[in-house]
Amino acid sequence: MSLFVQRRSELQLRTRLAERVREALRKEILAGRWERRLPSERHLSREFEVGRPTLHLALRSLAREGIVRGAAGKPWEVVGHRPLAPPAPKRRAEAVFLRNARVKPDLTSVLPFIDTLRQKLHRIGFDLLVVDALMHGTKRLEQTLSDIDAEHRPSFYLPFSVPPAVHRWYQKQGVPTLIFGSRTPDVRLPAIEFDPVSTMRHAVEYLFRHGHRRIGLLLPTLSGVGDLRSQQTFRESCARHAAEGMQGTVQFTQSRPAAVKAAVRKFFERLPAPTAIIGMDLELVIGAYATLGEMGLSIPRKVSVLSTVHSPIIDYLVPMPTCYRLPWDKSATLCLRIINDYLRLGVWPDRFHNLLPTLREGESVSRVL
Repeated sequence: MSLFVQRRSELQLRTRLAERVREALRKEILAGRWERRLPSERHLSREFEVGRPTLHLALRSLAREGIVRGAAGKPWEVVGHRPLAPPAPKRRAEAVFLRNARVKPDLTSVLPFIDTLRQKLHRIGFDLLVVDALMHGTKRLEQTLSDIDAEHRPSFYLPFSVPPAVHRWYQKQGVPTLIFGSRTPDVRLPAIEFDPVSTMRHAVEYLFRHGHRRIGLLLPTLSGVGDLRSQQTFRESCARHAAEGMQGTVQFTQSRPAAVKAAVRKFFERLPAPTAIIGMDLELVIGAYATLGEMGLSIPRKVSVLSTVHSPIIDYLVPMPTCYRLPWDKSATLCLRIINDYLRLGVWPDRFHNLLPTLREGESVSRVL
């Protein structure tokens, strides 16, 4: 059994157990066993023979219903059976996928993920809408997000590669929000990330083992926490091999053909030129292929290209790119599980999930002798 399947089974078991504990606690409270306060969590854990995390999940679910109330360092209080009133107006059975179209105008690279996620959400009665979170730029960000919420009133938000300010705004609103990508340290919303630190460290080491000592990183204009972490990891990984002559250069660009072409050419304006380029976006990798061809630099004989992402469209490039496959289906399944657990228990989690991409060795990386 894989580690992911094992963890999934453990979480499903724990949430089902939490449901049973919640119902048992509700029955005891309504029967008048505890009039003002519940016993300590340690006492309840022993009585119901469950761990503290499972008990706490059940108590948080009861707190959301208005049956108990808890505060840090104090016993749980019994406040009666007063189910919370639904929000007005009622939220629709929809999930809004928030993206930053200014940095990533083309959805091609994430369409496989969006389609998979849409199919899984449809099975439980939810639609999926794709909305630009920064359609009016960063100066009117809060107003834009307020307008989106007023127009759509979805049950869930799924921000993807958006600035940390978007994460902070939704944390304040209290609307169930699941981040796709890195989250800023002060945000406690659940997040699913394709580990950018491990991926970038592995990419640099992979090129180093192939003899490359001059590497260029083609990076989207910084739009999220993950981009910054990738840049930092790239610089640290190159510096680790500085004694062996490793040099790393970073070029930022928007995902537009003219901008990508200019960024790739800048790598070769200064000598010595890089022998390998790492692209962090589908559009950047395609642009690098096209620009290197225009410059007469064949791949991989003169310049190697490694992509930290994969999309079906990338398989049409020649030579086939060496890339990292992202577990989109696993991510969509995990998203659905989080939503299902919330619908059953009424408690939105804050857990951070870190998924590891896998390397596919294509023909775009050669050894430097």
